[in-house]
Amino acid sequence: MIHGEMVGTGNKIETEQGKMQEEIEKTSQTQPLSITRLSSGKMYVEKDWIIKEIPFTILVNGQEIATLLCSPDKLEYLAVGFLLSEGL
Repeated sequence: MIHGEMVGTGNKIETEQGKMQEEIEKTSQTQPLSITRLSSGKMYVEKDWIIKEIPFTILVNGQEIATLLCSPDKLEYLAVGFLLSEGL
């Protein structure tokens, strides 16, 4: 059984002059965040986009093997790769 829950934040996504903002808003793997920037001695607040991270718990026969922080994409591949690399 593979189980994960969405929480937390990760790396930010850079956008080119807001052109990709509409596509980013549609992507469930990102979320908006108000950030404070400092430029030329002036502070200002703006919205930026960051990648979501989730704690992802891998269970084998009901036993917890590991909990990893990762993006919420291709979790099955992550679980299989992790289990193979651990020799399980």
